[in-house]
Amino acid sequence: MRLLLRIFMPWILRWITQSMAKRYGFNPTDTKTESNTNEKPKSKPPKVGEYVDYEEIDE
Repeated sequence: MRLLLRIFMPWILRWITQSMAKRYGFNPTDTKTESNTNEKPKSKPPKVGEYVDYEEIDE
């Protein structure tokens, strides 16, 4: 019995995790391949305005 559990337990656990992933809408195999193949370079944020240096005025 122990020998059979050692052989078949990884397949049983993989089947359980895949069924739970399908139930909750998460597919880990798709996310791993998509993140590696569809990496886009990060774009720079748009410039909002120029930096203006100012001086404090003592009154």
